[in-house]
Amino acid sequence: GSSSRSLHHASSLLRPKLLNHGKWLAEAALWTCWVHRGDLESTTNTTILALDAVQFATVTQRYYDSLTESVFYARAFCEALNTTHFPTDYLEFTVKRIAMRISETG
Repeated sequence: GSSSRSLHHASSLLRPKLLNHGKWLAEAALWTCWVHRGDLESTTNTTILALDAVQFATVTQRYYDSLTESVFYARAFCEALNTTHFPTDYLEFTVKRIAMRISETG
């Protein structure tokens, strides 16, 4: 994620994009096998939060609620990624939250 408005991401296939506050970059690395595409350049001082994908998965798997939410989101993310014509490190889409009910038997 990025907390600055001064980051630009450029891919060889697309025009550079300005990353606004609160946008994610290379999120696909959390949900699927991913090779980074493009270059990131800052025009001013910038703060970037880096999240280790393996550690994220390890911690997420320890807690049932976070695991189920992550699986739901990952499926939706990968579905959107698979419909993108030119996937880059910077993807914009919204995952709609659908109320999930888990019934327990026994």
